[in-house]
Amino acid sequence: MPKPETARRILGLSAGVALVAAGASLLSLSRADFETPQAQRFCRLGFCADQFSVERVFEIAQKATLGDPRGELNDFKRALQLSPASAYRWADLAEAEFNVRDLKQSEYAISQALIAGPRSPVILMRSANLYFEISETDLVTEQLKKLLSDPGLSDYYDTAFLTYSRLGLPVDQILQIGVPPRESVVSGLLTFWTKINKGDEAVETWKWASVRGLADGPSMGAFFRYLLHAGRSEEAQQLWQAFAQKREPAYRNTNWIYNPGFDSEPLQSPFDWTIEGRQDVEAEIVQDVHYDGASCFRIRFNGETNTAYHQTYQSMVLPTGKYEVSLMMKTEQVTTDEGVRLHIFDPPSQSKVNVWLDTLTGTQDWTKLSKTFEVPPGVKLLQVELARMSSEKFDNKIGGTTWVDALQLARR
Repeated sequence: MPKPETARRILGLSAGVALVAAGASLLSLSRADFETPQAQRFCRLGFCADQFSVERVFEIAQKATLGDPRGELNDFKRALQLSPASAYRWADLAEAEFNVRDLKQSEYAISQALIAGPRSPVILMRSANLYFEISETDLVTEQLKKLLSDPGLSDYYDTAFLTYSRLGLPVDQILQIGVPPRESVVSGLLTFWTKINKGDEAVETWKWASVRGLADGPSMGAFFRYLLHAGRSEEAQQLWQAFAQKREPAYRNTNWIYNPGFDSEPLQSPFDWTIEGRQDVEAEIVQDVHYDGASCFRIRFNGETNTAYHQTYQSMVLPTGKYEVSLMMKTEQVTTDEGVRLHIFDPPSQSKVNVWLDTLTGTQDWTKLSKTFEVPPGVKLLQVELARMSSEKFDNKIGGTTWVDALQLARR
């Protein structure tokens, strides 16, 4: 006669076998049927129907693809009976119901998945994709907006944006009903459009974000660089002008250089100053010395190299016509015959516009340097830079400090 412990194990195993048989035959079982001590012990021992691991769920999901959607549905019904509180099992069932075209049951199951896992990014995305398949656009945007509204789910934002790109909605509708007005979300969407080469959508998103004060540095830079590389330089300049004139009313009215006195921290835009670092050059905005305003640009050479410097610049689009450009410059112990100059040119060839201002060397107080030039027809994009050409003299290593302030570019 079996010992009591052995008898209990046999009883538990028998109950588990009965449970498997019931699940396989799709009998109507209640939740209580799966909460008995015997059933729980059976599953803990690893004898449940299959435990529904990721690999097993994937195998089951292939049944619909292989022509057995009913088999997939039956398996996922059984899986749900074993884990009735699992959001994943409800989502599996929803997709299986969809595969047999029972849309009512599919929508019910996915609604239960959302109740069980309201903040799960996987469940939110699976529900959005299911609603996409059954053309429930409002429900798609509702789930994606929930995901995008959670800062903790930022790793899933691009996946949500990809679903929006597949949805085919006008971008203004996506922005109006499907995107929370948060800077990080709008910035991510703007960058996403540029990555997948959706220029028109990016422009509409920029306009929407700009009006609401939601455009930030990294996405701004990526957006405007995208437009310039796409050959949309005039459009880029117009959008930047509308944005920038709120900060500098003189921009493109009396002065066509943005941030001409370096009085504000440069924004991450090609139409503001880019200042790149170098080991042999110290280049920065300073407040202790300036000609006008509160700041100026200082560049200090270490005296050890014949530096060719081109690391401070901004882009611009100028209409055809005559211009005068000027700046104020101050120097202290600048060696060699070549110091800092202002350079305006059309990249990359410099074939139509190539303007160099004079330079100062030695030690000199604030001095105005200027030159007139013409922009011919056909020139779309220009670059202005503070540069130093390498010297051809034997004594060519440059040292000393140069300050630049009060840049001015005006039409003649």
